[in-house]
Amino acid sequence: MLLWALSWVLVNVEHSPIGRALRLVGNDEILADSLGLSLHRLKVNVFALSGAVRGLAGELSATMTTYLSPPAFPFLLSIQWVVMVALGGEESLLGAFLGGMLVGALGQVLVMLSSFPNAPPTLPAILENVVDGLLLFIAVAILPRGPLLSRKRG
Repeated sequence: MLLWALSWVLVNVEHSPIGRALRLVGNDEILADSLGLSLHRLKVNVFALSGAVRGLAGELSATMTTYLSPPAFPFLLSIQWVVMVALGGEESLLGAFLGGMLVGALGQVLVMLSSFPNAPPTLPAILENVVDGLLLFIAVAILPRGPLLSRKRG
C-alpha cells in the first residue's frame, strides 16, 4: 500500500510543473536559469524529496529485517541497484521499477541453479555478478537511455 502511495506521489511530481522544471534543469541549467527558475531551490527540494524516499526505504528495510548492520548492504548490492535503474532508464519511474523486477527475477532464477545436482554452491553468486556486469554494459554502452522503456525526446 505504501509503495503504491509513494509511486502515485512521485508520478504526480514528475508530471507537475515542478517535475518539468526539474527535467529542464537536468537537461540545460543555463536555459533554466535564464527562464527565471531558482536552481538552488529546485535542487534543494529534489534533494530533500530523494532523502525522504531513501529514508522511507531504510525504515521499511529495518522493519522487515528488524536489525540493520553494514554487512547487510554489501557493495555488490549497490551495483545491483545501479543495474536496476540503468536497465529501466534514469528518466522513467516505471522503467526503474521494471528493471528492479527483472534483476530480482533473474537473481531468483540463478539461485534455482544451485539446486541442480553437482552444482557448486557459489555458482549463483558468480553467475549473478557476471549477469549484472553484462546487463550494466548493455544498459550503459549500447542503450544509454534504458533498454526497457527507451523513449526519444526532441
